[in-house]
Amino acid sequence: MPEGPLHVRSEEVFVQNQFTVFDRLSEVGKTWRIYYYDFPSSLLLTRQRESENLAGYSLINKFFSDVRDERSFPSFVFIEPKYFGADQNDDHPPHNIFKAQKLIADVYNAIRSNAELWASTLLVVAYDEHGGFYDHVSPPAAVPPDEHRDEWSFDRLGLRVPAILVSPWVGAGVEHTVFDHTSLLKYLTVKWNLGPLGHRTESANSLGVALNQGRPREGTVPFIRVPYTQLMPDRPDLEKEDSSNHHEALHAFAAYLAEKEDTATAALIKDLAKGANTWVKLKAELGKAMLRMGAALTKELERHETRRVAITTRVAFKFPPSRSRV
Repeated sequence: MPEGPLHVRSEEVFVQNQFTVFDRLSEVGKTWRIYYYDFPSSLLLTRQRESENLAGYSLINKFFSDVRDERSFPSFVFIEPKYFGADQNDDHPPHNIFKAQKLIADVYNAIRSNAELWASTLLVVAYDEHGGFYDHVSPPAAVPPDEHRDEWSFDRLGLRVPAILVSPWVGAGVEHTVFDHTSLLKYLTVKWNLGPLGHRTESANSLGVALNQGRPREGTVPFIRVPYTQLMPDRPDLEKEDSSNHHEALHAFAAYLAEKEDTATAALIKDLAKGANTWVKLKAELGKAMLRMGAALTKELERHETRRVAITTRVAFKFPPSRSRV
């Protein structure tokens, strides 16, 4: 068994070479784009690292400009949150969940402010975890996604997780149809006649059943305002932590990419993935203590983290290494 995110069987975990929804969209001529903040974890999908698919990535700022023109806006958009730094908005602990909700509000407001785009959009807010809450409903049986069932059968769904469908074509209320994460893929497959995306997608219930309005609903919220005071946590020092398994897994993935691209860069990223050096760690601990007293001494740690994320992203997109040092 792996001893942690830096001791994984990389060829098994990081080689995900199946065809994806992005490939299927391209096959039928549907435009798509992935907007990201710092590091897009969707690059874990091997085919996303092909040059034609890398061209489909843009920084999040471009989303807020692209959204102004409904005619040129992509047919399908996937938004990746910010995983690192003080403004993390990915809803992973110990990050400030209000910032994740602000991300949803910002996306909603951008779409809602364009009447033409609002009338032609289904915004799906999906989660991959249940938050640790007890669920009294036993997970139902499910069709395995493919034939790879040597270690696990994959014949049952997991605990229920939240999902929100936002559109003037969706009625207000709770949809009681049993969905899973492939229900979105099923909807896209039916809507645009896409190629196969696995047995489970083929058998899933489509999200399309929720688009049940004969005409666009009126009276939807025109703007969601998130007060700045709600974005200020009681412990701002926790937002600068970089010790979660999720973070370490992302850095382990970057190290894997570096090994495939450049040995020298791989060594640098592996060193960064292990964490700051002793002096930086010492200053970080001291900084945390001083933050509680109203001071701050974490600039060096922040520079280290900035450098770490920049290298992670640079390797993923195969950019040439920078000669600058922080």
